[in-house]
Amino acid sequence: MDLSGPRLGPWRRLFLVAGLLACGISQASDQLFISPDSLIGIEGYRNLLTLENVPEDVQEYSWYRGAEDSAETMIISYRPPDSQLPGPLYSDLVTVTSRGYLAFRRCSLNDTGNYTVRVDTGNGTQRATGWLQILELGDPPSLSANTSSLVENLDSVAAECHTNASNIKWYRNTIPTSSSNRIRISPDGRTLVILRVSRHDRTLQCAIESFPEILQKSDTVSLTVAYGPDYVQLHTNLNVQDGALTAGIGSQVELECSCYSNPDAKYHWLHNGSLLSSEAKMSFSIVAWEQMGNYRCIAENPVAQLALYRDARIRPPRECGRPSPASPPRTDAYISGSLVVFLIVVTVLGCGCLCGILVYCLVKLHFSRCPLLWQGQSWLGLGLKGQLWLQMERQGCRGRDSQELERTDRPQGQKLWETVGGESPADSKQLPGPPSPPAQFLRVEDVGLDLCLGGRGENERVHISPPAPVGTQESHVAKQEESGYMTRDLEDNPDQQGGEQTAREKN
Repeated sequence: MDLSGPRLGPWRRLFLVAGLLACGISQASDQLFISPDSLIGIEGYRNLLTLENVPEDVQEYSWYRGAEDSAETMIISYRPPDSQLPGPLYSDLVTVTSRGYLAFRRCSLNDTGNYTVRVDTGNGTQRATGWLQILELGDPPSLSANTSSLVENLDSVAAECHTNASNIKWYRNTIPTSSSNRIRISPDGRTLVILRVSRHDRTLQCAIESFPEILQKSDTVSLTVAYGPDYVQLHTNLNVQDGALTAGIGSQVELECSCYSNPDAKYHWLHNGSLLSSEAKMSFSIVAWEQMGNYRCIAENPVAQLALYRDARIRPPRECGRPSPASPPRTDAYISGSLVVFLIVVTVLGCGCLCGILVYCLVKLHFSRCPLLWQGQSWLGLGLKGQLWLQMERQGCRGRDSQELERTDRPQGQKLWETVGGESPADSKQLPGPPSPPAQFLRVEDVGLDLCLGGRGENERVHISPPAPVGTQESHVAKQEESGYMTRDLEDNPDQQGGEQTAREKN
């Protein structure tokens, strides 16, 4: 009899309606009755027939199989507080509680039928009869998986629950599970997929809930997940000194490897690159210096296709003041951290000094060929064929209202310019500084000069031509007078220069 979800509904509704009617009639008359909710049992599960409207001062509870309370149909009788009397229909699967309820330890389909209870009190007797229906569960679901042997973080598994029920629940490691980042459950609940299985995924199971709080579970599917090796540990009886194992001639050496792996890892021992053993534990005695050196333990998981190793070095113990015969003295140099910092600082400073000296030499060489001197906040430079620069000096602070130019590197005997007085032309450049008399003009002989005037970022270049020949001097002076400039020929004698100075002061 298959009473899975949909076909169970009418049965439950029928019993509930009957129970409500009985409850209403009983409550109206205050009559003893058997609770309708307890009149439905499930095959293979415990059930309890409970009583309602039980009178006070009950002296005896008697349960009977059938609608009559005859001695032949009695199951068991109970007298409070602890006296029980079995009847002809008694079974080890039934008992009476301290409140007079009839308890079935494990229901069977044969337990379906009428049950009658008689309650005796000092004032009389009450009876109640109810029909107990034992229901048969449908077939439990079955579970299948596409694989059961997997590799951790590499493989995935898909399981399917075979059932017609819709309320399906999944269990992983006997714990209810739901969808997550790694677990996917289909919308109908029949398929579960675990992505990138881990070593903690051990079992899968599905279940259906045909009755409230009654689950029918499928068989368990076990998963075998291969993982590791995770970490290789080395066990030995030797002492450790400076990160190496120490042993002398005649010493007994024990080396053992272990790791976490499923299935168990396979081990290989190498000595200086040569295979020595294929066991996890290795024991030997050192009889020659050639047995010293590097040992490596390799742990391999062929199913997970992973391998890890652990190295160990065996050398003779060192004596104070005496180097080991198997370890020649080190000849490589060692530089401390503080010395490295000092060398870096010295190198940087040396490079800086060298660059400074180089810049200084270049600047000195440049200014030795083309000197440019500053005076106050304005400057004046004269260029001779792009190479000659002159210096401007203000003499007003020393009692002279004239500006005098002096060439610092003029070849001896070559007269280049002299200062004269005169009116300042309209387009002449006024130099910043204290008030001064009319600007002075330059007379250049034999060469042409470019006069550069500037101050605070402004500059102006004026070309001063050399004096014309003697035959054309008058026309040259006339041209200069037309343009606002005047030049005079001066001789080298002091008297004429003094006269010119006097004329300049008068102007």
